[in-house]
Amino acid sequence: MALVAKEIGLDGLHEPLLMPTSMIAEAGQITVVEGEIGPGSTTFALALAGRVKLSRGEVAWNRDTDPALRRRKVAVVNLPDVTEPDGGLHVRTVIGHELALAGQPSRRRDIARFLTERGAADLVKSRWEQAPHGSRTGWLAELAFMEDGVEAIVVTHPDRWGGDVEEWAVPLGELIAEDRVIVIVCTPSTARILGLEDTYHIGVSL
Repeated sequence: MALVAKEIGLDGLHEPLLMPTSMIAEAGQITVVEGEIGPGSTTFALALAGRVKLSRGEVAWNRDTDPALRRRKVAVVNLPDVTEPDGGLHVRTVIGHELALAGQPSRRRDIARFLTERGAADLVKSRWEQAPHGSRTGWLAELAFMEDGVEAIVVTHPDRWGGDVEEWAVPLGELIAEDRVIVIVCTPSTARILGLEDTYHIGVSL
């Protein structure tokens, strides 16, 4: 099981939104892609999930390049200004919405159970932005995998709030499985801290 990008790029009106980029992300591990916060990282994440039409290159899920298939199989998690929840919403509202999107029961008791099982019952009435950012990232990633058919996630810049990398890296690591692909897009400095062998770069093709 693999998600593969081969020299993918997207032209913009005045300059490229994404320079040619390649990546091979296999199940059972975390794949890191280095890139600064901005159009390149956003476009790359959306391209992996079949959400933009590329100017060049191709993305394949298990050798199938059909974007419609990737829209079912690949979830974009917490993408800035795209799938990132509004920080002013209550935690219970965000969790309920994400449970519903995943096709899971999303009543008050279901939300309370989700948070209680993760040791966060006291956050139910807090604003989303007040919850620990590592927990927020982990919850959203976990909820994405709950959706029927989703087998890959792309988590973009979980490092944008600063703090200890382990706060979000540990929850994401706990989601590793032989039938799951996990891609993290982060800054070069964060990638060095993670120190994983499978590291790629926005704007670099194989």
